[in-house]
Amino acid sequence: MTIKGLLERKSAVYTEMQALAHNVRKDNRDFTADEQMAFDKADADYKEIEANIQRLERANAYEADMSAKDVLVQADAPKLSTEERYAHAFKKYVRGGNASLSADEKSLLVEKRVNVSDVTTKGAFTVSTALYDQFVETMKYFAPVLNEVNVIRTASGQPMDFTTFNETNKTASFVGAQGSTISEDEMAFGTTSIAVHTAATMVKLSWELLQDNEFNIEGEMGRLLGERVGRLLEAAYTNGTGTNEPFGIVTDAGAGITAASASAFTRNELVQLIHSIDPAYRARGAKFMFNDSTLSAIKQLSIGAADARPLWQPSIREGAPDTIDGFSYVINQAMDNVATGDVPVIFGEFNCYYAREAGALSLRRLDERFADSLVSGFLLYGRYGGKLVKSDAVKKLTMA
Repeated sequence: MTIKGLLERKSAVYTEMQALAHNVRKDNRDFTADEQMAFDKADADYKEIEANIQRLERANAYEADMSAKDVLVQADAPKLSTEERYAHAFKKYVRGGNASLSADEKSLLVEKRVNVSDVTTKGAFTVSTALYDQFVETMKYFAPVLNEVNVIRTASGQPMDFTTFNETNKTASFVGAQGSTISEDEMAFGTTSIAVHTAATMVKLSWELLQDNEFNIEGEMGRLLGERVGRLLEAAYTNGTGTNEPFGIVTDAGAGITAASASAFTRNELVQLIHSIDPAYRARGAKFMFNDSTLSAIKQLSIGAADARPLWQPSIREGAPDTIDGFSYVINQAMDNVATGDVPVIFGEFNCYYAREAGALSLRRLDERFADSLVSGFLLYGRYGGKLVKSDAVKKLTMA
């Protein structure tokens, strides 16, 4: 409704309230129960109309402000990069929807969208650099596994095939007498594929908040959405089954060691886990991964019966990590606790796990769906996959 329509409605409600009050004053009496109910309802309607008028007045002021900025942007267009013009258009889209965009701005947003080979982006726009950077920064706090694995980004969501082979037991040989035949040993190749799956989340923001220029809408949305997607990917990249979600690093890890107990593991079993990994992988930055509860259990393990020093060693040098038997570790809260049949610890070269992001991170604004609540919905989605391409590079400790 326009401000004019609201003012007309406000006048009608005011007349209704005055008529009720006039009858009471004329008869010198109190309001009847029905009159009181009608007056209170009219009073509530009046206040709501007032609030809506104020919202629309602020919206008009913000629109005028954005229009003034548009003039500046258009005047400086030759000086601005495409990324800067895109950022301005995207911010307008987030705050005001499609109706706030000029024809050129719509073309700019659509052009970037269609340049991404991903059919799922129809109706949505690629997020701005400002939102994406904040999204990724926050996501890594809530999915620390992303700091350890090999993250790859592809333009399309087609399955990505990898050639795999295990040459751990293969060597060259010395040639004997001149003319001796060199033995043949073909490489045993395999293949694995990384498919992607759509992850989505939606938030609702009030129109008042969207119209507030002091509110850093892209930064806050990036933080909020990054936390949500980060928690999802932490769980998927750790224990994902590969069905409608990525394969997890624990799911794909080699068998490793099975503990003798279902409720505790020993120092010797951790050492066996370390040595279940080929020394070449250990030398290339192998680490442990477990949750904070498991770290507490490890801190209580000693080196041996005759040596009470803890297996866990805190760092005493700046920049050096704490270690367990000389190897650093990663805290991942998606890892299992110590319990029957679960996997509380893995060890190995984690960058042999590939975490894939396909296409662009996309955002779609939903106005009509929530219009009666004076809020807009924002649907964010991206496509993710994951796979440990060398199962012998990471091994797991499984409880009995």
